[in-house]
Amino acid sequence: MKEDDSEGRGYYGWVIVGVSLLNLLVSFGIWYSYSVFLVALTNEFGWDRTTTSSIFSVFVMITGLSGPLVGHAVDHLGAKKILTLGALTVAVGLFLCARAVSIPFFYLTFGGIVGLGGSAIGLVGNSRAISGWFVHRRGVAAGIATSGIGMGLLIFVPLIQVWVTRYGWRSGFLFLATLSAFLLVPLNGLLQREGPKSSGSLPETTGEAPCRESRCLSPVRNTQFWYLFWIFFMGGFAVQAVLIHQMAIAVESGFEALDAATAFGIMGLLGTLTRMMWGMLSDRIGREKTYPMAYLVIIIGLGFLLVARMFQNLTALYGYSLFFGLGYGAIAPLNMALAADRFTGNRFGLIYGILFIGTSLGAALGPLAWGMMFDRFSNYGLAIATLPAAILLSCAALYKVYMNRVPPAVRRP
Repeated sequence: MKEDDSEGRGYYGWVIVGVSLLNLLVSFGIWYSYSVFLVALTNEFGWDRTTTSSIFSVFVMITGLSGPLVGHAVDHLGAKKILTLGALTVAVGLFLCARAVSIPFFYLTFGGIVGLGGSAIGLVGNSRAISGWFVHRRGVAAGIATSGIGMGLLIFVPLIQVWVTRYGWRSGFLFLATLSAFLLVPLNGLLQREGPKSSGSLPETTGEAPCRESRCLSPVRNTQFWYLFWIFFMGGFAVQAVLIHQMAIAVESGFEALDAATAFGIMGLLGTLTRMMWGMLSDRIGREKTYPMAYLVIIIGLGFLLVARMFQNLTALYGYSLFFGLGYGAIAPLNMALAADRFTGNRFGLIYGILFIGTSLGAALGPLAWGMMFDRFSNYGLAIATLPAAILLSCAALYKVYMNRVPPAVRRP
């Protein structure tokens, strides 16, 4: 099939991309909304930041550790069944969160139940759902789908902040549960497809195989796999530590919560608008050049955050949202595309699920470490200083990946 034919209006792969966008919008809207719930739970129950952050850490750990299981299930049972079930599981978990009164119950409901369902409707399930549909435009497809992550941050953080302020945090959990049950469950049940052949079309192809099936089945023997794992880990650590604690940093620095939530909404907007740009750029110039560019922009954003924190300057807080949002929007589509560049076949869901453990470990340890540093030193100065080191280590692993270059399957001649 010619590339132009496969990417025409009748190509069902773009419908899958749209479904994935909405899945990621809601799932990461829930993810990032925890920054609002963190403050609300701390105020109501009097828990310290380490304790309250640990709920999110359990959620991220369960999301990550269940990734291989979810990926394997999608490989064998299909995206429709697993993603629909995942959306229903998230709805049940959030409904139970509204009745939580203790840390163990939050571990079970938000950490365990929502975390397990979130793995299915998050990056693991959706990366497998769209991976077989694109090769030449893999970066663009990943960028469009993962723009839902930025939309989630843009829409849900200010929305949940207003909702929790007016109606309470329990009502906030009920609202999210209703959205998952009545939007994502029917969306995936009706529109999701098991793969290109089930819709009567074939995926785009260049004839290149990024890795042999035998190697895909044994990624532990592939050194590039472990470098990728480290990139996923450090990306999760650096980005999620900031995003989960940014509201607490703003409040601790003297900003009004609603002002901060509005500023952070700009970050979501930029993440939404730039993900396709980063994906397209990586298709053109290569992932190895695009990653460092994105990380440089993130570091500039951190500089603005430090200024905002020291001088309680709202303009600087908007500067942080502008640059950090522009840079962090690259991470998810580049990770998805880079993994698909190097691992393919009917076990890609399992492979990506294992890699996503790296993201989840980093995303769990980053916020927890920041909470511990705040409790120890009563400010976020040292915590913010750990970010450039994490970014440098990620770039070092990226360099190792490209020392032994694999010809990119997605770059156009």
